[in-house]
Amino acid sequence: MGSYQLTRLVKLHGNNESFPRSRLLRAGGLTMQYENGAIRKIESGGTEIIRMVYAAVRDQHWLTVLPEISGEKLTKSSTGFSIRFDAHYKHKEIDFRARYYIKAFADNHFTFEMKGEAWSTFMKNRIGLCLLHPIEPCAGKECIITHPDGSQSIQLFPRSVYPHQPFRNIAAMQWKINEHTDAFLRFTGDVFETEDQRNWTDASFKTYSTPLEIPYPVEIHKGTILNQKIELDLRGEMPADAMSGKKVIFKITAGNSIPLPSIGTAISSRKQPLTQIEAGYLKGIGFNHLRAELHLFSPGFEKQFDQVMLESSLLDLPVELCLLFGKEPEFEMQLFLQRYRKDPMKIKSILLLSQHEKTTPGDLLETVAPLIRKLYPGIPLGAGTNCNFAQLNRDRPDPDTVDFISFAMHPQEHAGDDKSLFENAAAQKFAVETARQFEGHRPVHISPVTLQRRFNANISNFEEPALSKAMPPQVDVRQLSLAGAAWTVGSLKNLLESGAESVSYYETVGERGIMMGDHGSQWPGHFQAKQGMFFPVFHVFRMLLSLADSRVLHTESNMPLAADGFAILSDEYGLLFLANMSHLTQEVELSGIVSYETLVKMNTRTFNQIVRPDSLRIKQDPPPAKTDDTTLQMQPYETRIVKILLK
Repeated sequence: MGSYQLTRLVKLHGNNESFPRSRLLRAGGLTMQYENGAIRKIESGGTEIIRMVYAAVRDQHWLTVLPEISGEKLTKSSTGFSIRFDAHYKHKEIDFRARYYIKAFADNHFTFEMKGEAWSTFMKNRIGLCLLHPIEPCAGKECIITHPDGSQSIQLFPRSVYPHQPFRNIAAMQWKINEHTDAFLRFTGDVFETEDQRNWTDASFKTYSTPLEIPYPVEIHKGTILNQKIELDLRGEMPADAMSGKKVIFKITAGNSIPLPSIGTAISSRKQPLTQIEAGYLKGIGFNHLRAELHLFSPGFEKQFDQVMLESSLLDLPVELCLLFGKEPEFEMQLFLQRYRKDPMKIKSILLLSQHEKTTPGDLLETVAPLIRKLYPGIPLGAGTNCNFAQLNRDRPDPDTVDFISFAMHPQEHAGDDKSLFENAAAQKFAVETARQFEGHRPVHISPVTLQRRFNANISNFEEPALSKAMPPQVDVRQLSLAGAAWTVGSLKNLLESGAESVSYYETVGERGIMMGDHGSQWPGHFQAKQGMFFPVFHVFRMLLSLADSRVLHTESNMPLAADGFAILSDEYGLLFLANMSHLTQEVELSGIVSYETLVKMNTRTFNQIVRPDSLRIKQDPPPAKTDDTTLQMQPYETRIVKILLK
């Protein structure tokens, strides 16, 4: 097979879009980054105070309208800086335009102001400024909330994922950054509230307007003026910039370890059936199960069943079966049993879901569960949601009726840029840890993990077949890229160490799979994978599942948004999976090991080699070498898989 003619940018993150320009700005004791109309990572002394300040326009289905930004002007002075820019939000009937003013001063005062106007009449769920609070520096801390009437209340940033808004009716907020410094926020132009975005596996608390208790969507009339402002003040002793020149230190602890969960993949959504050649490559990975949905209410149920039978048989894998019931669960269950008796499959677990409800309704469990337990004794039976953790966290099943609980994960409910993708991976552990604390402490299944969301949970409960010939929104071009593999390493780190019992990732083949397979891309102008191509993520799972009976070690990165990973240990040796989580070169020092030997290195230089089907037999050049120099130079979005000798 010849060389893959892909550009460096496509290899890095799936498309030819340049990485957005990020400008590091300082004012007083504050540092921050300005990027594409947003302020990211406001820090003081190496402590992250605010993750992001930005504006959002959300339509009546909660879809985000991206703006066209123009007229940017940045002015710096000895006392701080100011930024002005215009943004035009245009999508279908929505036409909203705003001018933004961002200022920061030497006295540690920061402002972000919006002056906007509706140029058409349209329906909206939200228009306004949003502020993201980072989880780790805030969780568990007291926060003084000032309400619009001037009264105050003392509340806590939640540690576990809070199902609803922890803070409501906000005019101002105050909390301690450290022993000597307090942060003060003021909001004008609307009433704000805070939600726990870990419900959607976003790694932040978000303070936004307008309160969700006010009915939506709302019609905005042409000519409506919307002005809002957020002000931040830091008061107290400003610590020195502890992050200056700091490198990534990745620590591996050889003490306590936990079992590796069951790791599987899902049947393909492409039209063509799985082939023998594709199945041969996939069987070599060693997945533990195959996730499959059967829509028992649908006329297409028989075709779905046939596909599940084919793929599970070719892969010789038991099925994590997700049964979606409609309005006649008893009748639909009988249809399934008739088909199953004709062509039985090996079932690993059964998850009961509803076509009409976000989470498994109690009456469905009462109707179907006794029959399943009678017919399939010993097979775990679960309840939960096909949607986000939010739906499950707000409507928890009766633990006495099920053996496990389940929910899906993806990192793009609110934003899809590369940085947000990697920031959000950390939220996955919080969702699992919170779910494990539910009454009954049932095991947690993540079913499935995808790079892009499969459907809009605000308007649906399951994915329906795409009708358009255009590339569907469920496909993310980063699936084929180094960034896709790096994000998967970050996701696995958080899910493996959180104690999930079962995790299902992506699909077998196709644009949403771990390899392209025997058919070329359906949308080659957008998704530029070639026929037969392994995606870099293929090797992550191949190597992860290569160690029988391995256990997950505890690992910690001091800069997880720069580089992070996980480690597993068997009786034979340990494996470290380390990824550069950025498009910048990173230096990483490994702590807790004596030496390492590189087995797989995935970067732009090795890309053409690792995506070839014969990469399983290729020795990379230069060949792996054992070294006691525990400092790694990692290229943008590089993933390194190394054999390690622990101290």
